[in-house]
Amino acid sequence: MTDRRDASPWLKTELRAESFLPTQMELLTAQFYIWEVRGRGWIVHPTPVALEPPFVPFPFHWVPRAGRRIDDGCKPTFLSKIAQQFDQLVHGRQDDSLTYNDENLILEEPELETDEDDSPIVELRLSAPPMLKTPREAVIQFLSSLPVAVHPLTFEIVGLSDVITAQITVREPDARFIEQQLRAYFPDVVVTREVEYLRSWWHEAGEASSIIVDFALSNEFMLPLKTFKGFDIDPLIAVVSALSNLQLGEVGILQIMFQPTRHPWAENVMRSVTDHEGKAFFMDAPEITRAAKDKVAHPLFAAVIRIGIKSSYLDRAWDIARALGGSLRNLANPAGNELIPLTNDGYDSDEHEEDLLRRRTRRSGMLLNSEELVTLVHPPSASVRAEKLKRQDRKTRAAPAIATGDGLLLGTNIHAGRSTEVTLSADQRSKHLYTVGASGTGKSTLLLNLIIQDLRNGEGIAVLDPHGDLIDRIIEQVPDERIDDVILFDPADADFPVGFNILSAHSELERTLLSSDLVSVFRRLSTSWGDQMTSVLGNAILAILESSRGGTLLDLRRFLVEKRFREEFLATVQDPDVVYYWRKEFPLLKGTPQVSILTRLDTFLRPKLVRYMVAQKDDRLDFRGMMDQGKIFLARLSQGAIGEENAFLLGTLLVSKLQQTAMSRQELAEAGRRPFYLYIDEFQNFITPTMEQILSGARKYRLGLILAHQDLRQLASKSPEVLNSVISNPYTRICFRVGDQDARRLEDGFASFDATDLQNLSTGQAICRTERAEFDFSLNTAGLPPIDATSVEARRKAIVEQSRAKYARRRDEVEEILRAAAPENTRDLGVPTGAKKPSETIPEPIVRSTYSETEAAKARKAPNHVPALSLPPTQGRGGRQHKYLQELVKRWAGSRDWRATIEEKTLDGLGSVDVALRKGDRSVACEIAVTTDAEHEIENIQKCLAAGFELILLISSDKKTLSKVRSIVFSEFAEESRDRVHICTPEDAFAFLENIEAETAGSNKTVRGYKVNVKYKAVGEQEKSAKRQAVSRVIAKAFSRLKK
Repeated sequence: MTDRRDASPWLKTELRAESFLPTQMELLTAQFYIWEVRGRGWIVHPTPVALEPPFVPFPFHWVPRAGRRIDDGCKPTFLSKIAQQFDQLVHGRQDDSLTYNDENLILEEPELETDEDDSPIVELRLSAPPMLKTPREAVIQFLSSLPVAVHPLTFEIVGLSDVITAQITVREPDARFIEQQLRAYFPDVVVTREVEYLRSWWHEAGEASSIIVDFALSNEFMLPLKTFKGFDIDPLIAVVSALSNLQLGEVGILQIMFQPTRHPWAENVMRSVTDHEGKAFFMDAPEITRAAKDKVAHPLFAAVIRIGIKSSYLDRAWDIARALGGSLRNLANPAGNELIPLTNDGYDSDEHEEDLLRRRTRRSGMLLNSEELVTLVHPPSASVRAEKLKRQDRKTRAAPAIATGDGLLLGTNIHAGRSTEVTLSADQRSKHLYTVGASGTGKSTLLLNLIIQDLRNGEGIAVLDPHGDLIDRIIEQVPDERIDDVILFDPADADFPVGFNILSAHSELERTLLSSDLVSVFRRLSTSWGDQMTSVLGNAILAILESSRGGTLLDLRRFLVEKRFREEFLATVQDPDVVYYWRKEFPLLKGTPQVSILTRLDTFLRPKLVRYMVAQKDDRLDFRGMMDQGKIFLARLSQGAIGEENAFLLGTLLVSKLQQTAMSRQELAEAGRRPFYLYIDEFQNFITPTMEQILSGARKYRLGLILAHQDLRQLASKSPEVLNSVISNPYTRICFRVGDQDARRLEDGFASFDATDLQNLSTGQAICRTERAEFDFSLNTAGLPPIDATSVEARRKAIVEQSRAKYARRRDEVEEILRAAAPENTRDLGVPTGAKKPSETIPEPIVRSTYSETEAAKARKAPNHVPALSLPPTQGRGGRQHKYLQELVKRWAGSRDWRATIEEKTLDGLGSVDVALRKGDRSVACEIAVTTDAEHEIENIQKCLAAGFELILLISSDKKTLSKVRSIVFSEFAEESRDRVHICTPEDAFAFLENIEAETAGSNKTVRGYKVNVKYKAVGEQEKSAKRQAVSRVIAKAFSRLKK
């Protein structure tokens, strides 16, 4: 055994000559350090050398026989020769006089292995995700997997003024293997090849001052550096921090060259620290034996660690160097080793700089094990949060093989530096595509790209656009050879409406689907619904479909409103069950379930633009031909033209029609069904019941759905069933950036991505899956192809004109169709020739700030005097008593600022109201019954309810009729409808109207340019009774006179 104390420092200085032979302890210690110093990384050579230090087997601890004293005044002593060899090893000085012999134990150095490899350098940039948890075990496994024959690798942290990158540099022969290993052990890290990255930026700095400093082990190389169990606090934090403040034109680099050792260092290390009995060689430091045993328990690497700085100012360069070198202090192990900077004595500065750039060295490497090396050599973990550190923008994953090849191009998959085109085959497309993402994330661009490809590939498509912008952009991209294939469906084109008869069907299957879908559509868009309404509407639709004469939505409305029309129409219905329902079952139903249906129908049919389209029984749209011939159907459902609800309803009916047509193709062999693709933007507004069936039915109908919307809440509120179906059934799912809740819901559908990934996507970036969750990958959508701006307007004009010519009618033709389809007994709102046109001038009331008691009494007495009316013979319909009451109501209304219209048309001319009263936002329909029965008046009430009047007032002197109507309304009408209906005698009618006037008139008015506040004093019960009696007498006298 020997003593380690002060042994190493003693060898680092020049030894003075001794007059006596060294002791045994000194000889053994000198022997150890002569061999050990080569593993510290201090030794400099005149030429580039291999990383692994020159290997010499460690001789067993032994010394030569003791000799006589000699006079060393004329020749070197034994210890001075050892010191000279030590200096030669460290500083590269040669002395041919030093050779091994039995007398002095001087070690003979092996032939130096030089580095003459001129193969190209490949830089592999490592871009880790921001939240990467670098597994330490994976890095160790990566290092351990490197074969001995591999060229040296270099791990670098390169800092510039605006970016910091981590990269591994290899020689070209090893590049492919190392790249594969990196991707295998670090699948979340993007590996991209760079060329001359460091050299270009180093030379970009010009003639700035440069500093290069090598680091080596301070103590015996078998003593370990500090190691870390994990990277929750990454040792690279200090390194990156030191490089984060570089200014423009400055470059900083931490460079670690490493290579597995080839020689048996482990067994020689253990031989060097133990004696012949296997005990600790250094009796004062037995811990060195344990440390050495731990170090050689892991694979050994030769390593060179150095820093390089380039800056315009030398002082600034040294400041950066001190900061970067200081970042290595966190590897210092108080009980082991540390890294210290070395002087560049014997290392030419120009050669040093070139060695830095060429990743070679003239200094033999230090010996580190994999545990020590991994402390610095690893992709920066999530704890390194410097803004300048180049990281992967998002998590990526390679696209599976089933998403590559020929077909529709979705975009590009970029993973690990490789770019792959992602495509879908026709068979895959027939299983549907679903995309979701917030506004402005790239959905519309994706849809437009797919549509453009279909246009150029001759595919048949239909596009539903609730805004209109997408259709405009599609028109710009239609190839010239496909202009004649375009069908432009635009409700806003009032001069040339395209006919769309919703109630047309050509097979039993179509009829069944249509009746089911149409009922469901109206149910979804209605505020209240019941089983009776389902039954009534479903059978009404079947009546139209089963009729030999067919019909439109206008006929459907007449069928529900007019009993006489219904009876006539039933004579053409060929299904006896439907006829039985209407003649036997319908009269037994309680209430008036068709009222809500009529209300919704009226809302839809009220805009002329919609009415012009759906009123054409023999429309020119052939949906079956459209699919079989591969046409281009573009539906611009602009909400501004027909209203939001109507746009959605029209779109839903179009979707239903396309689905019915697709299903009707089941009569063809599957191979004979031409693929057709339906694009629906904001599809939650166009959901139909059969959509779920299409989604689950997959490819058999050859109708491929491409569905897009913004968030799942939109679907959940409309149809939870379709939401579940659209989450589980489409073959392809593309998710752009979504909100928190949607991200948590959608992450279950992906095997490799979580909610955070779905929320951190940039515009045009998406996460996609095909077939199943395991086949998920990252996707970058492409930009739009350029267009020829000079031909856009001409193309648009050509498309519009040819579409109008083939599929639309002129407006005057459609209006003639509407007039011809109007019922013969529709009350004529116009004034016949020779009749005096009723004045629409509203009498101006007397303006007062308030009524005095006297004036109020006069005003209240005014209606008691009812003048005899001279009625024009053509005013109104019905008998003279009917006309008298109409005019009486109108006169009363005119005296109180109400606008009164006799025989106002409702339901687009299918009916009329005896007297319609309007004031502000209030509306009252007055129906007058003189000779008609209760059943007829019930139909009149239903008509007024469907027309949307706020209140309906049925006036009749026949108390039996009133009682009968009141009973039917009370027992069969829904509560909401009952509250709007008032049934009374003429005298009570005027009292009721006075109450309405009192409610309405209590507000500011403008009369003759002046704003006045009009107040009406409530009439007392005694006065009300007097007025009723007076009105009753006046009406009785008038009726008596009219009978004569």
